[in-house]
Amino acid sequence: MSGDCATIPGASNFVPPRVHFVNGSFVILEKSDADSLVDRNRILPDFGSSMEQLGPSSSNSCYSYLLPEQVAVSLDHGFITLVRLKRPVVTGNDDFTVSDGAKKSELECLELAQKIAVGRKMKDLKRKMVDDGISVSKKLRLDEVLSMLTPEELDVALTEVRVPSETRKSVLIRLHSSSELAYESLPFPQEFENLEFQNRKIVFRDLWSRGFYVTSGVRFGCHFLVYKEPPGSAHAEFMVRCVDSEVDQSFTSMLSFARTANQVCKKALLAIVSGSLHPQYLALQSFTPLLSQDGVDQVHS
Repeated sequence: MSGDCATIPGASNFVPPRVHFVNGSFVILEKSDADSLVDRNRILPDFGSSMEQLGPSSSNSCYSYLLPEQVAVSLDHGFITLVRLKRPVVTGNDDFTVSDGAKKSELECLELAQKIAVGRKMKDLKRKMVDDGISVSKKLRLDEVLSMLTPEELDVALTEVRVPSETRKSVLIRLHSSSELAYESLPFPQEFENLEFQNRKIVFRDLWSRGFYVTSGVRFGCHFLVYKEPPGSAHAEFMVRCVDSEVDQSFTSMLSFARTANQVCKKALLAIVSGSLHPQYLALQSFTPLLSQDGVDQVHS
């Protein structure tokens, strides 16, 4: 990887967008705030959260997320303000009963519970694959995931599906409020401050300060995807995995990472952090056995 350090984008004479700390996630509620971070600061939110469910006309709903590394760097440079509700805003506390016509049949409950349980199982499996250094670019088969469900997992989802058809107390807890007085400003949460996060933050800051566009690489089994041009105008060029210089890396893990990158036409980089502010980058190449004309197997890089 080459290239001189780019000038860090400034944030002059404008009100920093608000990022909401909700249930351990960093959420941007307004599309204009997300667009501002992209255009002014090359901070790229994940836009896949609400557009499919709520539609492009949704304005004051969960619209996008930021990575903890993006939030930490943005706070350091004053690009954003981090806020949270001082306390949940309760908007109702009445008894209600769902009418018989609104109740689901047992078969409908079972079908819905299966969908919920399968979705959760897929997320757990993908998270485990990422932790083990396995690519998750390949889709998991629905029938395989369904066969892995335990009776307990299905029962939990089935219980949740049945709850709305029972009489209970209705308390709606809002996750955001239109009142400015309902919020308090936050520093970066200490719960994220561990060695693994610090290594990722160092790598993110270094890549971003060089002028690259950096997004989450979880769907490819790595920490970051790195673009030379804005996403949408070009494909990601690098897949980056952050590692500590004191931790040994297995050959199998590195080879798997390199092969995954090769399959999706990207370059695999190990970002090795050794305590300094500038990581070292190691490019990995996969090796493919090819059959030569004289019938002898040879290995070409």
